[in-house]
Amino acid sequence: GTGEPAGDRLAFADHPVFADDLGAPTILTLQGERTPLGPAVNGLRGIAWSPSGEEVWFSFNEEGGCRIDAASPDGSRRTLHTSWTSCVLFDVASDGRALVGNESSLRHVEVSSFGSEESRDLGLSRDQTVSRAISPDGSLIALTDQAVKGYAAYIRATNGAAPIRVGIGDALEIAPDGRALVAVTQTPPLRLLVHPTG
Repeated sequence: GTGEPAGDRLAFADHPVFADDLGAPTILTLQGERTPLGPAVNGLRGIAWSPSGEEVWFSFNEEGGCRIDAASPDGSRRTLHTSWTSCVLFDVASDGRALVGNESSLRHVEVSSFGSEESRDLGLSRDQTVSRAISPDGSLIALTDQAVKGYAAYIRATNGAAPIRVGIGDALEIAPDGRALVAVTQTPPLRLLVHPTG
C-alpha cells in the first residue's frame, strides 16, 4: 500500500445484535461485498485503518482488560496492545500513533413506585446489568447480566427480593401472567428463548 486511502473500502464494527457490542471487524466494498476479519469478539468498540491502509486496527474487551489487534483481509491477525483496563481505539495517525481512550461505565437499575419519591436499586451488583421489561402489574422486572459470556437472564420482584437466574440470553419481556421470561441469544444464529420463571 501507498499509505494513501483509496476510498474504495469501509471498515466498520459489525454488531449483529441490537444494543450489543459483540461483533466482528468487517470491510465493505463499494460493490457491497462484506469481508469479516475474523470471528466476533466481545466489546468491539473502536476501529480504524492502519497507516498503510493494509490492516484494520480494532479494540475489544477481554476478561479483565482490553486488547488492540490488527487484521488484514487475507486473514492474518496480530496483537498490537494489551491493557488491564478498558480502552477504546479512536483513531490512528499517518505515523502510526494511536489515539486510545479509557472508558468506564456505571449502570443502575432503579425502580420507584407511583407517587413515591424514593427509588430502589434492583441491579445485580455489577456494572453490566440492564433491564428492558416490567410486568404489567409492576411486581417483576427482567434483568440481563451482560458481564457473563452469552448473557444471563434474571427475574426479580420489585419489592427487593433476591434476583432469580432463569437462563441464558438477553432478557426482553415478561409474560403477562409473570410465569415466563422471553430472551434472545447473544450470538448468531439468534434464537428466541422462553424461560419459565417459577
